[in-house]
Amino acid sequence: MHSYALSSLQRYRNHGTRIVIIHDSERIGMGNAKVLFQRGFNNVHLLRGGVHEFGETYPKFVDGKEAELIHEESNLS
Repeated sequence: MHSYALSSLQRYRNHGTRIVIIHDSERIGMGNAKVLFQRGFNNVHLLRGGVHEFGETYPKFVDGKEAELIHEESNLS
């Protein structure tokens, strides 16, 4: 996770809000959630399976058309 992303999330750290990680790759999503947790964020949650699986499981909660998927790897550190 890039340092600019971490710094922009600092104001939400352990605040009354939740930080929800959404990624189609559960491995990458878990990695990002782990980085935040290791840096002291206790309000981090992961949407397992990403938006696509959520839409298939709970179609009545999704509105709009499906977006084009972009596949790219992110570098976590």
